[in-house]
Amino acid sequence: MASQNLIQRSQGRMTYRAANLGAMQAVEHGFGVVNDPRRPSVLICPEQQHAGNVVIIRDDGIGPFQADALFSYGYASIGVVTADCVPILVASTQVPVVGAIHAGWKGIVSGIVENSLAALVNEGVETDSLRLAIGPCIGRCCYEISQSTLALIEETHGTHWDVATRPWHLLQPTQSANCMRPAAQARNGLIWLDLVSYIRQILRVSGIRDEQVEVVDVCTYCGSEKLGSYRRRQHFELPRAFQYSWISNRLS
Repeated sequence: MASQNLIQRSQGRMTYRAANLGAMQAVEHGFGVVNDPRRPSVLICPEQQHAGNVVIIRDDGIGPFQADALFSYGYASIGVVTADCVPILVASTQVPVVGAIHAGWKGIVSGIVENSLAALVNEGVETDSLRLAIGPCIGRCCYEISQSTLALIEETHGTHWDVATRPWHLLQPTQSANCMRPAAQARNGLIWLDLVSYIRQILRVSGIRDEQVEVVDVCTYCGSEKLGSYRRRQHFELPRAFQYSWISNRLS
């Protein structure tokens, strides 16, 4: 599902919530800016590497953890930090495990999505029990990549799609109707990458059904002035900003 009406934006706060995770009474989660009052005061985040490492914690230890995906059976809030890369929050209806994944193109090529699912399967978690929410990230309207980056993507995952379903475009796609600022201008006339479609193709191949996934359809570059975008900071003189995406098992 990718319908915007399934995303709850808290009144007066830059917090987005996905309905599929929100429907799970045993789970709390949010996609929010740094000063979001909903963000937990204590949040365990991995030292992100833009790679494919996954860590599972079974208590509420605070690390440090060098990884781009962190899963927990405990009650502490875990999360990832992003500023264009894709945050993915995960929970299971089968067992009390939750996870946060940081997925930029380098991490995706390094297998962070497949490695995360494999780690859960190795734990005995059934893929049918998983609910995934993809948070705000740079959209296909604003993410121009080089031919060399595309070559790595195609070499790694090119068998996952055909011409009709490939997650990249030769012409710049149009913005979503909810965008609040102009899209990025083409700088090099290269390729426009759709990170969300890229990830969803990998999930499908890995056995995750579309109805298990919801997407916060907000581009960090043009969808909101409050969301941090690394790419936007490369184009304009702006202060550094980023998002926290977090999830936890709820204490009963």
